[in-house]
Amino acid sequence: MTNGKGGLLTLVIAAPILALFVGVGVFAFNAADTWTQANNQAVITGLSAVCGAGVVVIGLIVAIVVGIPFAIRAYGESGRAHRDWGPPPVDAPYRSLPPAQEYPALPAQSNPWTVTGGGAFDDMPAPVQDGRFRLTGGG
Repeated sequence: MTNGKGGLLTLVIAAPILALFVGVGVFAFNAADTWTQANNQAVITGLSAVCGAGVVVIGLIVAIVVGIPFAIRAYGESGRAHRDWGPPPVDAPYRSLPPAQEYPALPAQSNPWTVTGGGAFDDMPAPVQDGRFRLTGGG
């Protein structure tokens, strides 16, 4: 497939992977000579600690990414924020815009982009017909 090319590249990539497998094999062979019941307990305890810590970290990430925004939204929409803090000040930045009914109405064709993400295809130039592409069907 490579016509003689890539042999060196394959060797450079495969050598560290092969060395890793050989190293793990040698380590496993030497560890098996001196393995005891205490080693089993140590491995099980270590794996339990690592997995437990991972669950805690994932739980914190999920709480930050999902739980906190959900709690903020629930707090604001439940009316609790309004009861605890009172109405927002009149000069709040989001109140500086006029209500939606005060905006001027846009003409129907002023915005070429539709809700579905389409564009103003009528404003695009026609494709150049130079014979490279053949349109088939439809007629």
